[in-house]
Amino acid sequence: MSICLLISLDANAAYKAPITFEKTIDTYNVNKDGTNVLISENVILIETENGVSRDGEADIEYNSTFETVKILSAYTLQPDGKKIQVPKDAIKTTEDPLSQGAPMFSDSKHRVIIFPNVKVGSRLCYTYQTTAHDVDFRNNFMLPAFYSPHYKYVNHIININISKALPVNIDKRGVDGGLVSQSKGQNHYQFTFSQTTAIPPEPGEVEAYDYSPYLVFSTFPDQVSIGKDYQLKLASKVKLTPEIQNLADQLTDKVTDQREQVRILYNWVKNNIRYVAVYMGNGGFVPHSVSSILSNRYGDCKDHAAILEALLGAKGIKSSGALINAGEAFKLPKFAVTSPQNHIITYVPSLDMYLDSTSKYSTFGTLPLGDHDKPVILTALNEIGHTPQMRKEDYEIDSDIKMRINLDGSINGTSRNSFKGSVAASYRSSRVSHAEEDPQTTINRILRTSGQTGTGFLTSSDPLDTDKPFSVDAKFKLDPVSNFPGPAAMRIPMGVSTNLILEETQSKPISKRELPSVWYPSIYRESYVIEFPEKTKITRIPNNMSFHKSDIQYDSTYRLEGHKLYVTRTLIEDHKGEVIEPNEKTSIAEFIPFLQRDIRSQVFYE
Repeated sequence: MSICLLISLDANAAYKAPITFEKTIDTYNVNKDGTNVLISENVILIETENGVSRDGEADIEYNSTFETVKILSAYTLQPDGKKIQVPKDAIKTTEDPLSQGAPMFSDSKHRVIIFPNVKVGSRLCYTYQTTAHDVDFRNNFMLPAFYSPHYKYVNHIININISKALPVNIDKRGVDGGLVSQSKGQNHYQFTFSQTTAIPPEPGEVEAYDYSPYLVFSTFPDQVSIGKDYQLKLASKVKLTPEIQNLADQLTDKVTDQREQVRILYNWVKNNIRYVAVYMGNGGFVPHSVSSILSNRYGDCKDHAAILEALLGAKGIKSSGALINAGEAFKLPKFAVTSPQNHIITYVPSLDMYLDSTSKYSTFGTLPLGDHDKPVILTALNEIGHTPQMRKEDYEIDSDIKMRINLDGSINGTSRNSFKGSVAASYRSSRVSHAEEDPQTTINRILRTSGQTGTGFLTSSDPLDTDKPFSVDAKFKLDPVSNFPGPAAMRIPMGVSTNLILEETQSKPISKRELPSVWYPSIYRESYVIEFPEKTKITRIPNNMSFHKSDIQYDSTYRLEGHKLYVTRTLIEDHKGEVIEPNEKTSIAEFIPFLQRDIRSQVFYE
């Protein structure tokens, strides 16, 4: 889906980051069991008014079970050199925002420093100490440092004093330094980074993990090793219990086909285990026991993967957890750190199939959009895998719209919008989330995207029944889009549809990209039958248009039969892989003006 490529940001010269990281000195003292103490010194320059409102506080997140945080100093340094100390009552400990009013339990805390008298030109100066008296992965230490291109870093230093008992693996790009000295029992490392320019964010860009300067410092020799460690933590949690065995047997009673058994068990987990993120203690990396998951009927992604693995195991079906990034990162660092992997799904080797049971609205055999084309750590198989590349058939939308124009120019119509592949999950979810919305509010929101007004209502197939196709029907009446009677001209009214082809025309492509971006392949089809009043004489209809390149194929046809105009538009966007490199040539810049011309074409009548 190339709409993410289409917002114009050709203003690099005018871009100014809201803040500049003038000074950061992080010093770690790491023990042989992985516990450690961090002293962090920071100076942040406020560059813009946006920086004042958005970045006038420092937020230090920590795990309150494993860590303690102490603020050593904090003050605002004004442009004239005046220091304004942060008062004690402006240093607060807060709960993780996600645990307040959201489906999440967490022992993540935030030590928040609220700086006084912040304005453009102020510097936020603070030093804090974090003591990790326990760690998620015992006898290991991991430090990921990724530097966004959207900020300037004047002087960034990382010092790591680490026990000689721990092996060290280092991968870096654009970062200087390494081992600088040794002392009794410790190796001393220092790394430095400076970036004096910043570029503006680009719509659709992949996450900075994939392209930014970075330092990866890890005691794990590779990514597979952290998967092994995770699997050891998992083993005691997925032991087969009588309750799990009984449930698996009941659900698959008289079913012998393995694929069908997997489908039934996957559907049961995604439909019956409510997604609730539970991050307590080392809960960021260890699931709950399958007994407690089954009893509570809720859990996070680890819990979903654990109970699905247990149910499959009860039927003799081997599976593995697959650690994955569910966002827009498409690469793995050479050595294991806690980023960018932020999610776990399930892999079934016998079917060569990935399943994400947290995606309640995904059909068996499909993945949500964020899971496609990603490297994964297969924890039970001790290997790196890769989820399937997204195909254009995984994002397929068909809209069938019928409209009759009345003598006053108002339009009565019906439509059916059908969704196939991964994209169907998004529309199923939207339908459920807006189920209690006032029908007119729903119609207004849809029509607004195409500049139309009117009334109507929607119905749909059952969004929860993912074994059946999903479609949304509409019955509507539009206010006039042109003057009747003529003579006049009108564009093709969109009615109540997804309007995705129209949306492609509504932003100008960036003339030159600096960063890799995401482009989902897709298929959009729109079919219109527009009936004009009998006394209306149609004098001209648009010409058929075709645009065929390797990555974009578009066809529109216009056919008049009596007082009925038949219109079809088909847009197929296809690209090998989901990432477009900055220097990679695509047809999008050439295609958008072509498509805009077609969308602007009019029917003339009198």
